Amino acid sequence: MGRLTWWARVTVPLLLCLALLTACGNNSDGRDPRDAEGMFQALITEPVPAGVRDLVSTGYITQNDGHNVYLRFVTTLNFLEPLLDRYAYDEIACDDEQLQGRITLPQELQDDIPDWRPFVTADTRCYVSAPNYTNPWTNTGNSVLVIRTNALTVYFNETGQ
Repeated sequence: MGRLTWWARVTVPLLLCLALLTACGNNSDGRDPRDAEGMFQALITEPVPAGVRDLVSTGYITQNDGHNVYLRFVTTLNFLEPLLDRYAYDEIACDDEQLQGRITLPQELQDDIPDWRPFVTADTRCYVSAPNYTNPWTNTGNSVLVIRTNALTVYFNETGQ
């Protein structure tokens, strides 16, 4: 009986530590930047509209609970106007340095979304949101969009707190 008690005293704390580490490793609050459908619904609109497809995303959550999320998807002409109205986007020049810096995937995230190339063709239109909008993830969000108009492919980046 003494061996079982010793084993239980050692095993139970180890299992509790393992459970805590597992919970910390997962985004237990549902905020997973690699969950493309979840990101689209939290940051753009819910439910995902018919015709929106090929969703991929990546990003990170900062230590102070901010975030930087990248999302790419193909859409329809019917969704472009509501998308641009969502956060009062204004068109800007696609060679704007701040836009290009924001829409470029950081090196450590480049493997997460293959072929992330918003400027590979000349048919791009670029937009910046109104500052400090709100959505389920943020009260101080701002974002940029690059739309490849021929393919109706949208590249989205949102940062927020």
